[in-house]
Amino acid sequence: MIQQETITAPRRPSRRQAAPTPAWGRFAGRGTPLLSSTGHRLPQCAPLSTQAAMRRARELLAFCCLVLSTTGRPSRDFCAQTLNSDVKPGFPKTINPNDSAVLKAARHSVERFNNCTNDIFLFKESHISRALVQIVKGLKYMLDMEIGRTSCKKTQHPSLDNCDFQTNHTLQRTFSCYSEVWVIPWLQRFEVPVLHCQ
Repeated sequence: MIQQETITAPRRPSRRQAAPTPAWGRFAGRGTPLLSSTGHRLPQCAPLSTQAAMRRARELLAFCCLVLSTTGRPSRDFCAQTLNSDVKPGFPKTINPNDSAVLKAARHSVERFNNCTNDIFLFKESHISRALVQIVKGLKYMLDMEIGRTSCKKTQHPSLDNCDFQTNHTLQRTFSCYSEVWVIPWLQRFEVPVLHCQ
């Protein structure tokens, strides 16, 4: 009797039994399918030129920065340039009333007041209770302040820094004022479009 030898082909593993492809094999070549970390097949993409790849990378980075800026604070090393979030264009921000720019704006308000009144004496700012700054075409200061009559007469034209407030009780006078001062630093221009005193 002749024995017959049976040769069986090695069984191919089914899809469920397929061994996961190692990470280095996922990017092996053009014909090799790309697999995700869970072993699922990813769609094939045409190879990108270096310039197109850089453009897509920049677009992705810009998108990520946009998403992070609207959803939360990004880490410092992620987006290289971050804007100062304290000052937003067009949004008034509280500022220290003793700030030198605020004092200068208050002085311009007082000078406008002195030019508009028929009083013999000059007035100057005595107290700034609240100050706001807003970025517009330049800076707009919004001030709540008190001004008081000084002992200096308008005809003398002295510096207001050298003028003391009135000590004579019958001549003492104070006003509560709200003023808006528009400063355009690059033109060295100051305007006082709003001044209300009572």
